[in-house]
Formats: sequence, structure tokens, C-alpha cells
Amino acid sequence: RCSSNEEQYQTVANIVRQLLTVNYYEPYQIGIITVIKDKLKILQQVFRQYNINTTLLEQKLYPNKNCGVCLSSAQGIKGLEFRALIYLDYDYCIYNALPIDGLNERLQYTGCTRAREQLFIVDLNASKEVYSLYKNKDKK
Repeated sequence: RCSSNEEQYQTVANIVRQLLTVNYYEPYQIGIITVIKDKLKILQQVFRQYNINTTLLEQKLYPNKNCGVCLSSAQGIKGLEFRALIYLDYDYCIYNALPIDGLNERLQYTGCTRAREQLFIVDLNASKEVYSLYKNKDKK
């Protein structure tokens, strides 16, 4: 649990740096997902500071050796697998019930099952009210 978005980004960067240097993972073997899509672009900027290449998986772009660390929405991760997966804002689904019954739980389950070896859940120590700010921002 992190107390701010900035702490969450730094935590993710530290996990990725450890996976790359200590565990000797290839960047494309690491996936990062979130249901808050705006965070993916911010993460790209954070990783640029550490000279870590990233690829935003969109449409029919799949992880390969030419990709950096793979960033995706939780909705777009279905069918993919990573040696290590970092799941951001895991509780966001719970706090912001999506209109389809059971979709929240399916997003969480599907995201977690995309990790072959290691799963990291990095969440904000946030209340329902904090997450509702994201929901309202997404509607604008």
C-alpha cells in the first residue's frame, strides 16, 4: 500500500529495476496493468527517468523482445502472460462498481492470472472517496 500516487510510481519503478538487474528479467517479460489508464502515460514518463524502455500495449500490439516493459489496461491484458506482473490500483474496481455485474471481480481475477512467476499488487492506501475522484475525472 502506498500513501500517494508518487509513492506508487516510485514503488513500481523500484520493483522493475530489481527485476531487471537482480532477477535478470528481459523488459518485455514484465507487465504493468491498471484500470486507471491515465496512469500508464505517467508511468512511461517515470521510467524514462531511469532509462527503462516501455511499450503501451494497444490494439494488436503484443509483447516481444523489441518491447520494453509492457504497460496495459486491465481490460486489455486478457490472453497475455508475463513472468512478472505488477497490478496497480487493484481496489479501484471494488470501489467503483462498473455497470456489468461481476466485471469488477473478473478484471481482478484476469489480471492476477496473467502472472506466471511473480505477482505484485501495488495499491493506494485510499478510500472510496479518493478513488471516486478518478472516476469523475474519467467522465470529463
